[in-house]
Amino acid sequence: MRLLAGLVLLFLNGYSQVMVLKSPRQLMEKGKWKPAFDLLKRNLNKDSLDVVSQYGLAVWYASVRNPDAQVDSAYRWAKKSLVTYSRKNARERDRLRRDEIDSTRLASHKLRVDSLGFERARTQHTVAAYHQFAVGFPGARQVPEAIELRNELAYAEALRLNTEMAYANYLAQYPGSAREADARGRLHRLQFERASRVGTLEAFRDFWLKYPENPFRTAAEKHLFEISTADGEPEHFLGFINDFPASRWSRVARDFLFHLKPELPDFPWTDSLRLEQRLNEGYLLPFAAGGKIGFVNERGDVVVPAQFADVTTDYLCGPVTLPILVSPSAGVFSRQLRHLTNPSASPQWLSTGHFLALTDSTGELYHASGRLLLRDVEEVELVESFLAFRQGNKWGVASLTGVELMPPAWEQVQVVGEFIVTTRLGKRHIFPLSALAAVANRQPLPAPLVADDFRQVGDRYHVRNGALEGVVDARLNEIIPLDRQQLTLHDQLVVVKKERYAVRGFSPVDPARSFDQLLVQPPWLKAREGTLFHLYHMPSQRLCLYQADSVWFARSLTFARKDDSLHLFFAGGQSLRFPVDAEFHWVTSADSVGFFYTVDKLKKQIFDIRTGERLFATEADQVQSMGGHLIIIRNGKKGLLTREGKVILSPEYDHFVLVANNRLSLLKDQKFGLYDFATGRVIKPIFERNLIQVSMHELMGFSQGKFGFVSWDSRTKPVFEFDDVIPWSDSLVWVKQDQRWKLLESRSRRIVLANVQRFSILNTGSPSSFACFDIDDYKGLFSTQHGMVLAPTYHAIELFVPGSSPVFRAEKNVEEAGIYIVMYFNERGKLIYRMALEEVDYERLYCDD
Repeated sequence: MRLLAGLVLLFLNGYSQVMVLKSPRQLMEKGKWKPAFDLLKRNLNKDSLDVVSQYGLAVWYASVRNPDAQVDSAYRWAKKSLVTYSRKNARERDRLRRDEIDSTRLASHKLRVDSLGFERARTQHTVAAYHQFAVGFPGARQVPEAIELRNELAYAEALRLNTEMAYANYLAQYPGSAREADARGRLHRLQFERASRVGTLEAFRDFWLKYPENPFRTAAEKHLFEISTADGEPEHFLGFINDFPASRWSRVARDFLFHLKPELPDFPWTDSLRLEQRLNEGYLLPFAAGGKIGFVNERGDVVVPAQFADVTTDYLCGPVTLPILVSPSAGVFSRQLRHLTNPSASPQWLSTGHFLALTDSTGELYHASGRLLLRDVEEVELVESFLAFRQGNKWGVASLTGVELMPPAWEQVQVVGEFIVTTRLGKRHIFPLSALAAVANRQPLPAPLVADDFRQVGDRYHVRNGALEGVVDARLNEIIPLDRQQLTLHDQLVVVKKERYAVRGFSPVDPARSFDQLLVQPPWLKAREGTLFHLYHMPSQRLCLYQADSVWFARSLTFARKDDSLHLFFAGGQSLRFPVDAEFHWVTSADSVGFFYTVDKLKKQIFDIRTGERLFATEADQVQSMGGHLIIIRNGKKGLLTREGKVILSPEYDHFVLVANNRLSLLKDQKFGLYDFATGRVIKPIFERNLIQVSMHELMGFSQGKFGFVSWDSRTKPVFEFDDVIPWSDSLVWVKQDQRWKLLESRSRRIVLANVQRFSILNTGSPSSFACFDIDDYKGLFSTQHGMVLAPTYHAIELFVPGSSPVFRAEKNVEEAGIYIVMYFNERGKLIYRMALEEVDYERLYCDD
C-alpha cells in the first residue's frame, strides 16, 4: 500500500505541473473524484484525441484514494495516450511539450501502471491473477515473471492433484513452460503406473497402443514379453517377435527362442544369431599357445583364440560340447567370447539355454545370452516348460524368462500329468499346470486341491486324503467323489472297496452292482459273488464265464472250473475246454515261457501259450523250449524240434547253448560243435572248446592247445596254429602267434598287421571300430572301416571325442628339443590341428584323468 501511495503522489505531482488540468487536479486533490472524471470526459468529448485528458484519466484510474480506481482502465488510458501521442505531428508535439507532455512522461506513467497491475497480481498470488496480468498488460516488463509465477502455481496444483488429467491440462494450458518436461514425465509415469497397477497383458498392450510417445513403452514391452511368454511355448516367443519387431525386447525373445526351438520354419534369423549358431555347432578342442588356452572346432578353425589362463578340467580331457566356456579365474563366456558372469564353479546347464552359476555362498541363474534371471538360487530343475528353483530348503517356480510364478515356499515341486504338485508339511497342493503361466498376467492361482497323495493312472488321477480316496479328471472334476473307500486304478477300470467291492468305468458291470471280491489280473477281471465267480475280459469288454466254481491264474494263463469242465483262457480272450482232471505242465525255458503241454495217453500234447494253438504230440521224457524251438529229452539226451514238431537235431546231445548270430552250441561227449538256425548247417562236436565265431562265415576251433580256422565244409581240414584269437569285425580277427599279435582278414587269411606287441580296442561309439596298437614301442591306430588311420610313429594316442565321428589326440616327443608335438586327427587320419608345445604349455594342456 505504501508503494501504491507513493506512485499516486508521483502521478499527482506530475499532474500538478500541467496547467491545463489544474482544475481536474485540484478536484482530485480534494477527493472530488466524480467532478474531476466528468470534466475529463467532457474534454474528451470535445476532442477524443486530447492526449492531456487521456493522460488525466490514466492518472484518475490509478489513484489509490479514488474509490473507483481501476488499474486495468489506468493501463488502457495510459496505453491510449501513448498511441495518440505517437500519431501527433511535430508541431502538435511541440505544443504538448509546452504543457510538459512528452513520450517519456507518458511511457514512465505506463511503467508505473504496469507496476500497479503486477503488484495487484502478486498480492492476490493466484493463477488467475497472474494470467489476468499477463493477458491484460501484454507489454509490461513483468509479464515473463508473471507467466513464470502463474505456471509454477499451476504446476504446484497439478502436483497436489497428481492425476493424469491434472498434468494433461497443465501441458495443454501452459505449453513451453519451464515445468513442461517435468509435467510430461509425471504424466507418462502415471499412465504407465495405471497400466502396471492392472498388470495384465491387455492393460500393457492398451498402454502401448494408446501412448506411442511415452518413454515407458520399453518397460511395457518388457512386461508384454514376460507375460506373453510365461508358458514357455516357443510359438509365443515367435508371436512376440512378430508383434513387436522394433522392440529391444524382440532381440531378447530371439535369444530365448534360439535356445528353445531354432528349427521353427519362421524363425527370425539375424546375422549375429547365424554366427552364434555356427560357433555353437559341434564341439571344441583345446589348444595351448603362449601360456594360454584357446579352442578350435572339428575343422581345425580357431574359434576362441588362446586367451584363458585356465579352464575347467573337463575341457582338457574331452571336447567342449556346451555353448558356454568356463574359466575358473575369468568367469563364464559364450563361444562368441561375450562375458556372461563372474568366476563360478562348473555351471549347471539346462537344455533351454539356462545355466546356474554357483559360488561358495549362493548361485545365480543366467540365460546363455547373458541375462541374469534369478539371484540367490542354489538349485534349478526344468519342470515341463517352467523352472523350479531352490532357495535355502524351499522351492519356487519361475517362467523361462525369470518371472516368479510361485514363491519359494515349498518342500518339493513336481509335475504329475496336467498338474504341478507342490509339497508342504507332507501335504500335496495340486494346481492346474495351465493356470501357472496366468500368474504372470495377474491371474491368481485357483485354490489348490490338497491331498496326501496324488497319482496319475492313464487319463485319470487317484486322490488320497487321509482315509478318503477319490478319482478326478484332468480338470479336477470328480469322477469318483472322495469317500472312505479303497480304490485301485487300472487303465480300463477302477475297483472300489467299501464294505463290498464295486467296479467303475467298465461297461459290462453295472456300477451299482457289488461283489464280495474283485481281482484284476490284466487282461482279466475276476469277480466273486458268494461262492461263484465271474470272469471278464477287459480289452474286449465282455463276460467270458459266468458263475464258475473257481477261477485262478498261473503264468499267463487263466483257469476256471465249472461243473465237470476245466476252461483255459488265453490273453487274447480265446479259450479251450478240458476234462476237469486234466493236468497242465509248463515247457521250461531260459527266458519267457512260450509253451505248455497236457498228457494224453502217455503223449505230451504241446500248445502255444499265447494263442492256445495245439502244435504236436511227443513221447519224449521232457520238453524244454529255446526261443521259438523246442528241445526234447530222451534217456538223458537232447534233440531239437521246430514248433511244429519237425526234428532238426536228433536226441543225441548232452547240452545246447544259444550263442550269437542265431546259432546253437552243441556239446556231445565233452566235445563242442555248432548248429546254424538260419542255414541248418551243422559242425560236428569234435573240438575241445566252444567254437568262436570270427565272422558270419568264419569260425575258430580249439584243438591240441591251439586255435585254427574251421570251415562249415567238413572236407577242409583245420590247421591249429594260434595261441589266442580275438574276433574283431566280420572280416578281421586278431591272432596271437609266437608272443606277437597279427591282424588277419578272416576269409583270405591275409596279414593286415604283424609284429604287434599289444593292442586295445577303443570304445568310440562309431560304426567303425578302432584299435590302438604298439609296434616297436610306437603307437598306431587302425580302423575296421578305414584301415590304417595312423602309422605306428607316435608316443601316445587317445580317443578324445567319442561318437559317430570320433577324434583322436596323438603325441610325439622331441626329447632333444624339449618339444611335444600334439595333434588332433579325425576318424580317417586327417589332421585337424597341430601344435608344438614346450613343457609349460604341454603341462597346461595335460589331462589329469
